[in-house]
Amino acid sequence: MARPRSRWGGDPRSTSWSLVHRVEIDVKSLARSGRAFPWPKPEVCLGCGGVRLWGHGFVEAWFDGYDAPLSLRRYRCPDCRLVIRLRPAAYWRRFRASIEVIRAALLQRLRHGRWPPGLRSSRARHWMCGLRRQVAAHLGMRWRQRLEEGFERLDARGICPVSRSV
Repeated sequence: MARPRSRWGGDPRSTSWSLVHRVEIDVKSLARSGRAFPWPKPEVCLGCGGVRLWGHGFVEAWFDGYDAPLSLRRYRCPDCRLVIRLRPAAYWRRFRASIEVIRAALLQRLRHGRWPPGLRSSRARHWMCGLRRQVAAHLGMRWRQRLEEGFERLDARGICPVSRSV
């Protein structure tokens, strides 16, 4: 019998692999409930389509506005060994600030030439550098003067517009 192959090619049984899956949840409720929060369980494995998903514990992640890390739910597929980590949809992977906070800061800088008060400028410059890099890589150099529109276009494509990695 042939071994199953993942959607991304290769034999997923050779090692464990992981995927971050964004779900619509209320982060304030998550902070109040902790590990008792009722996370929505994916119907099927996002890698192989299998229907068996096991609870695989929690992983802690920091978010702006909270004094302690929040517990994010994980599931594991026993067939392809994929580990699915659930994350609030209002946050991009590897970012503590919400998408709306990042968007608002960048729009204020692009429209008014100043960062919002209370925001560390080094952090905001990191986002702007990532935006310039993503726009150039995915949309081309002609878009360098249209960063605001480029942000929206990349976000609509499912690309994190402020990520430093291409």
